[in-house]
Amino acid sequence: MIADGPLQNTHSLKHEVLGYIKSQHQQLLERKEMDLVRQLQPGQRTPIFSLGQDTKYHRLSWYLRLDSPAPDETVLAGIVRLEMDAKYGLQQAQKRANQLGTLLPKLKNSRHRDARSPQNLVPIAVLERAVRHRLGDPALRQRNYRQTLLGAFP
Repeated sequence: MIADGPLQNTHSLKHEVLGYIKSQHQQLLERKEMDLVRQLQPGQRTPIFSLGQDTKYHRLSWYLRLDSPAPDETVLAGIVRLEMDAKYGLQQAQKRANQLGTLLPKLKNSRHRDARSPQNLVPIAVLERAVRHRLGDPALRQRNYRQTLLGAFP
């Protein structure tokens, strides 16, 4: 199972869950290691590294390049970070990293279809479209929210 975003409170789950982090807001590696991340080719990943060793959220993590950046994008465009609970061990993390390095680039969305591509994978985009469709007209939905809130706070 792949969860959107970093793992939190998953150490007690009985099933393996991987975190899928689409945007990189903080630098987790030293400059030399980040240079390696910038040089990744599509489908390549970094070596696995450890996060939060001294906490109950000890994770093993790696970066993966889904696609090359477009000419107008930063060098980190097309990069995602994946992580899994360290309790599964380095060997299992390497197995998952290799599997996902092959699978995820095949699931990337095209830039002309989704502005958040390639990080926003096709299955996610399809699910988001279906949910938006089932929620109905956004203007009507917004009006209903406002009426509900106004009724709750006379």
